[in-house]
Amino acid sequence: MRHGSSPVLGLVITLALCTGCSGSGAQQPTAQQTAQQSATRTGASSATPAPTTPAPTTPAPTGTASAAPGGQRPATSGGAEVSGVGTSAPTSLPGLRESRPTPALLRRPLPAAASVTGGLTPGFPGYLRPVRGSRVTSSSLSPAGSRLQVALEASTTLPAAEVLLAYRGRLAARGMAEEPVAAVAGSEAAGLSRGRSSVVVTVRREGSRTTYTVYGVLHAGPE
Repeated sequence: MRHGSSPVLGLVITLALCTGCSGSGAQQPTAQQTAQQSATRTGASSATPAPTTPAPTTPAPTGTASAAPGGQRPATSGGAEVSGVGTSAPTSLPGLRESRPTPALLRRPLPAAASVTGGLTPGFPGYLRPVRGSRVTSSSLSPAGSRLQVALEASTTLPAAEVLLAYRGRLAARGMAEEPVAAVAGSEAAGLSRGRSSVVVTVRREGSRTTYTVYGVLHAGPE
């Protein structure tokens, strides 16, 4: 019996040892497996992207800008060129009227010589005609070459100052400028001239009316 059980007992011990060796091999990894796991962790770590630092911004140069067409230098703001506003002058200013030529004081042909009592002579200059509310005493025209002498005597109910104001306005519109003239005692006078032409208006208050005279020397053609 002892000789028959020895081979069986040895087989059992051998199996038990083999089983223990195989269990111990499953729990502890081999050197090759350890190297592979380390390489895997290193690759995973290297695959993670590193944080990037933004590149510093370089400011644009602020050098002198080149001259624009027409001699104008474009404005710059922070190094960037800015288009400027044009400086061309307007052709005309709004609200201003264009200047008109001054009307002539006398045109050819000159009116014929005449003298009328109680009315106006034919061809009497319109801007020297009597003021409103007037009664004409006498009027006359006397031409000589390019010169015309004009005379008027009349009366009106208007104040003396209004008579002078009316003639000043008419003659100023014809380009005549006022100049000082002498007046007789008890009367007022206004004198206006333009070139070789001149007009004198004299007014005098008499009762409820204003008596006035207009005397002028007018020239046709260049002054």
